[in-house]
Amino acid sequence: MKKTKFLALVMAMMMLVSNVSVFAATPDPVDTTATINLAKVLNPSEGGVYPNEDTFEFVLEPVSFTPAATGVVSTDTTAMPAGDTVTITVAQDGDVKKGTESLELDFVGKEIGVYTYKLTETNGGVAGVEYDDSVYYVNVYVINQVDDNNVPTGLVTVSDITAWRTNNMSADALTALKTDWTGDLLDINDKDADGKVGNDGGDNVIDYPFQNEYTTDADLIVSKTVTGNYASTTQEFDFTVALTGLVANTTYTLTNGTETANVTADASGAATVTTKLAHGETFTIAGLPSSAKYTITETQDATYSGEYAVTDGSGNNVSGNAAIGADVVATGVLADNAMVDNVLADEEVDFTNNKEYTVPTGIALSVLPFACGIAVVAVLLVVTNKRRQED
Repeated sequence: MKKTKFLALVMAMMMLVSNVSVFAATPDPVDTTATINLAKVLNPSEGGVYPNEDTFEFVLEPVSFTPAATGVVSTDTTAMPAGDTVTITVAQDGDVKKGTESLELDFVGKEIGVYTYKLTETNGGVAGVEYDDSVYYVNVYVINQVDDNNVPTGLVTVSDITAWRTNNMSADALTALKTDWTGDLLDINDKDADGKVGNDGGDNVIDYPFQNEYTTDADLIVSKTVTGNYASTTQEFDFTVALTGLVANTTYTLTNGTETANVTADASGAATVTTKLAHGETFTIAGLPSSAKYTITETQDATYSGEYAVTDGSGNNVSGNAAIGADVVATGVLADNAMVDNVLADEEVDFTNNKEYTVPTGIALSVLPFACGIAVVAVLLVVTNKRRQED
């Protein structure tokens, strides 16, 4: 009886040990997916103006595969998971527009080694947008999955992702992978060479910051119209244009008829322009940034009234007027203009001056009977005087 109990105890202990051994050898969950997160930032032009386009395209394409067994780089990408095209839509976030999107590559059943991809932004041809020409080399490290006894399970797992800008500097990591290709990837997180943009720290997620700049400009166009029956179409009117929000120390061009002049902003981005216009004439200050603000003052003739009308493509046109002899003053901000094909619309300001003179016809009719009476009396006097002379 005691012997039987002893044997039962031994068998129970063996089963317990066996169960512990089985649980200890159970591998961690297999992660065959490499998740790549793309981050996009669109910076506005001066004045906070954005293009009409909010979507941007990126391409991840296979470059090479380095098998762990040989460490020899191969440009044959047929065995690599195919890359893909990713579209990111940006939205307002503080002073910029931002957007993110994820791309997943599945390495189930693939050979262990390093899979290298190239990530670039597609030039969408949007006017005024300076596309980010950065090239990121993305390295996905695929190793054997092993159990707690460091025995390969026959499956693979994604162990790490690195990214390098402009040049792929992962040679040390490739060597490390080749050296211990059974499963233990040596530490590659301490690489600080120029160009490395980050490491996912084991989460298989990394950001690639693409930055786009947007610039746009517009022309300020001022025209002159004279109306009224007493107006002179040859008379010139004086204009003064005060500009702020320009790019400091930058020169712009003013064109008035066949004449041109330089308009140079000072260190604070301000400039003042004086010129003249007669009926039917126009002057233009070209290439002003969207941050530009203007105040146009027309020095008024004492006998003219004046008004102005602004057209900026937005449909929210502005107008104003001044009494006879008063200066006409128009103000505006180019950033408020509409966008036409992703370019800021020009600002057109037309000044109209009017001079009328009305003949007092009512007064003439009221004195007509008196004038006729005087004429009759004059005739009678002449006739009477003539008869006296004859007598």
